[in-house]
Amino acid sequence: MISDVEDEVISAILTRNKSAVQSMILDGFDVSKSDSNGNSPLHYAAFAGDVAIASILIECGANINAQDSRGLTPLHRTIPSRNFAVAKLLIEKGCDVTLRCKLLQTPLHICAIHNVPSIASLLLSEKYPMLDSPDSCGCTALHHAAYRGHTEVAELLLKAGINMASVDNLNRTAMHSMACGGHIPILSMLIEGGASVTVTDCRGRNVAHFAAMGSHADLLGELLAIDATFAHITDIDGYSPLHYAVQNAQNSKTIELLLKSGCSINAAAHDGTTALHVSASLSESSVPLEYLIGCPAIDLNVKNADGMTPLHLASEWAKVSRVDSLLRGGSEVDPRSLNNATPLHCAALGGHELVVKHLIKSGADVNARMKGELTPLHLAAYNSSRPVCQTLLEMGADVEAKDVCLRTPLHLAANSIADSGAYTLDCLIEYKAGVNVADKYGFTPLHIAASRGLDNMVALLLKAGAEVDKPDLRGRNALHLAVLSHSTSIVEMLCYADEKCVYRQDCNGFYPLHYAAYNGDESLCSFLFIHMEWNMEYPTSGVHQGVTPIHLAAIRNMAKLLRRLADIQKKTEAMTGRKAALDRPLFTCTDVKGRIPLHYAMKYGHADSMVVLLSQPGAEVCLSWRDKDDLTPLHFAAANGKNNCFESVLEKFPEIGMNRKDSRGRTCGMLSLTALSGACWPLVIKSNLRQRDNLGRGYLHRAAYLRNQGILLKILEKCDPNTRDINGVTPLHIAAAVGEHDTVAALLEFGANPLVKDNRGFTPVDWAAAYNQLSSLQQFLPNSRQLSPDSAFGSGNMASSFSNASEETASKDLLSTSPSKRFDDAEFFGRAGLLFAAYFGNLSCVMYLIEMDPRLISARDPVGRTALHLAAWRGHCDCVEYLIDKGCEIEAVDECSATALIYSVRESKSSCVLEFLLQCGADVFIGDKDGNTVLHHSCLSKNEDAGKVLTRYLSQFDPERKLCNAVNGDGETALHIAVRNGLIEFLLCFIPYGSESMWIKDSRGRIPLLCGIEDQDITDCMQLLLACMAESPAEISSLLLPNPRRSRPSSVRKSSTEEQDGEFF
Repeated sequence: MISDVEDEVISAILTRNKSAVQSMILDGFDVSKSDSNGNSPLHYAAFAGDVAIASILIECGANINAQDSRGLTPLHRTIPSRNFAVAKLLIEKGCDVTLRCKLLQTPLHICAIHNVPSIASLLLSEKYPMLDSPDSCGCTALHHAAYRGHTEVAELLLKAGINMASVDNLNRTAMHSMACGGHIPILSMLIEGGASVTVTDCRGRNVAHFAAMGSHADLLGELLAIDATFAHITDIDGYSPLHYAVQNAQNSKTIELLLKSGCSINAAAHDGTTALHVSASLSESSVPLEYLIGCPAIDLNVKNADGMTPLHLASEWAKVSRVDSLLRGGSEVDPRSLNNATPLHCAALGGHELVVKHLIKSGADVNARMKGELTPLHLAAYNSSRPVCQTLLEMGADVEAKDVCLRTPLHLAANSIADSGAYTLDCLIEYKAGVNVADKYGFTPLHIAASRGLDNMVALLLKAGAEVDKPDLRGRNALHLAVLSHSTSIVEMLCYADEKCVYRQDCNGFYPLHYAAYNGDESLCSFLFIHMEWNMEYPTSGVHQGVTPIHLAAIRNMAKLLRRLADIQKKTEAMTGRKAALDRPLFTCTDVKGRIPLHYAMKYGHADSMVVLLSQPGAEVCLSWRDKDDLTPLHFAAANGKNNCFESVLEKFPEIGMNRKDSRGRTCGMLSLTALSGACWPLVIKSNLRQRDNLGRGYLHRAAYLRNQGILLKILEKCDPNTRDINGVTPLHIAAAVGEHDTVAALLEFGANPLVKDNRGFTPVDWAAAYNQLSSLQQFLPNSRQLSPDSAFGSGNMASSFSNASEETASKDLLSTSPSKRFDDAEFFGRAGLLFAAYFGNLSCVMYLIEMDPRLISARDPVGRTALHLAAWRGHCDCVEYLIDKGCEIEAVDECSATALIYSVRESKSSCVLEFLLQCGADVFIGDKDGNTVLHHSCLSKNEDAGKVLTRYLSQFDPERKLCNAVNGDGETALHIAVRNGLIEFLLCFIPYGSESMWIKDSRGRIPLLCGIEDQDITDCMQLLLACMAESPAEISSLLLPNPRRSRPSSVRKSSTEEQDGEFF
């Protein structure tokens, strides 16, 4: 405690040398100075209890509320020493009696903990503001007094009015604290004060649980006298006081008391645990178990939720004496758990040799099998317990026993990384365990030990005769797996044990050398390569993938290994007198895709490996090497943005050709432009910028997509801005879709035609509107308008280049025209763009186009659909609201006489549009040319959500039931279609409103009931209808008879409701 404060001052205070203290203060000693623990001289004086010295320090300016490193004030310090006079002095001098230390304890807490009623009385002489204050554990001063049995302090607290129901962080009251301490006087005091004796904590435990937990037999007797049901009450986990008494009891008094009070000796918690289970494993002594075994009603073989008996648990917890007691008492020696484990399995897994011996001596089955066909020897081997393994083997355990995966104990021992693992393995080998036995995956113990990198295990297995080159089911020998473990020592051991193991190929044709190369282990690669006697060819995986270690070394950027392989190859050539052909230089081995290692080195940007590969004769041949897709290594580097590789190649091979095309007609420069990491400009300027790929797309098309103004301007200097691909798409179309303002401006400045149409007839305006590029529209419209007032119409289908597959299928005829197809309304600027924007829900573009030319509001596509039709169809409620607000005709019909309301029910996501159109007064009674109303169409589209909305609407505004009984050209009501499509949810909502339509017959004389098909949903619908019809007065039998009118011949064209409707885009 003494550190920075001078020793003389502290000594004087602690020895109560008043004169010495006064002298040092007169000499200028700072009374507020504190030591390294934050204790001031006043802290020491308070602790020593010297009133005189404390008074001097206070008069000299000492801080009476100073707190040390633990937050303790001088008042806190004086309480444990019971220095009443100093405490009184501090309080009289105005110290803050409410200050709390870092444990949030007030001086009153300290009084309760140390039983200092005199100072507690002093604190409580006036109303104490922190009476109910909790500390960091949530305990009040009453909790501490009750736990320690400090009756005088507790009495003072109760008289002061402390809250007896206050709970700590675990929801325990002072009554629980009393029970933990076992103080009967406190119990009486709390009960007299009105405290509840039945309160429970957060785990549902009452005072009886805590009394039993502390083995407080006398207190437990008092509690049972108050309420005998305490013996049976359980906590939230189902544990009774007996469970707690058994766990912590050092004697049998509490257990005996509970049993005499009627507590069931075999009562189980929610997990099946009984008192006997607890006493067999968790109990601090064997006394409870001995007592319970002697009870006549005890079930020694009772099982918990896991099927474990007390003997299982005693064996698992290595309680030898309790195992003996249970066996003497009559417990089964081989009971089975849910996993079919016996106590011997539990003891073997835990490595409890003595328990194993006692169980076997009592007749336990040493070869018993649990789930997975595991024997005790398997578990002991897995746990690397040689003593247990030896005991089991001596008692007849089967050393070759196989589990469900065909593993023997030797397999499990070989997998252990424990220090005793090798000793266990050696023990099994001594008992003639088979070292070459394979499991269901073909693994031998050697495979397992090698894969784990356990060199001591491998050495033992090799000494015992393990086969190094034996393959598993994937064709891998132990060397393959040893390479994966990066264990050089094991690799060397295996190679020296069997030189042929380096030539083993797995099911994919890979040698161990391939594995080392893939792992990036250069030292192992060199070692294995030296052990493989190659002349001119490198080891390849063969017909599967044709991959050589050189490919893998290039992928893993192992430049050092590549240099070594090159040196080895050159030495081999010198020794054999053979030289590599000029057209087949070094490192041109190809994989199944026709790629050489240089392809991969440049693909991943491994400059070091690339330099090594290109340092050999014939480097130009390697750079020009084409794979099966005609891609050279240069193409790979360009496509992946590996500009560092290109800069190196261009510097060393300035004459190398850069205009070679792959099978898709793309050059290196084209691929570089679209690389994610950015284009390599030195490569681009060496390229022929007028070249195009097989789709007719050139450098400018790609530059328009780049958003790189510098590259675009340089390419524009050499390229025609109006160049088209095979779809008629120009760079301006692409720039419009991308929405890059500077790119569009540059193209227009260089003469790009803003009115150009692609092969589908769409202009850049249409592309900008479809992609919601408002900035592009704002650039195009003034330019286009100056040239022609009616030139930007879309007059063809949406280009496939910006319509996804589902939309393209759904909208194949938008704006398609033919010479014979004419429209009455004049074609005006932006028509196609508006329709695209409405379909895709691009509200900003819709607003801009209409504000530029209000006449666009009446624009239609070739099948007569307005922007409102398209927006309603796709569920764009904001666009629908805007179009209606701008005067778009709500009842406008297309060529099939369908309104926007009908289109709004074609997709489930358009329900909000349907509700809005209904609110705007859309006519629900309008039908298309085949007589199908909006209600028919909701059923045709299987849109049950829309059907429910319409039903709720019509139940209020169609009291005569006209719409629900309306029939189409085939005489079908909406109910006919709903039954046919199995719309069970719609029917439940519709039938109360439109029950009359159940009797209407279609043109073939069928009521809705007969329109079903063989489907479970349809069956449900038919059953519902039958139940409703059975309550009707109509003659059901007559309704089931078909109408004598002949049905339509099969050759007659189907109703349009059964045809595929024309889709958009």
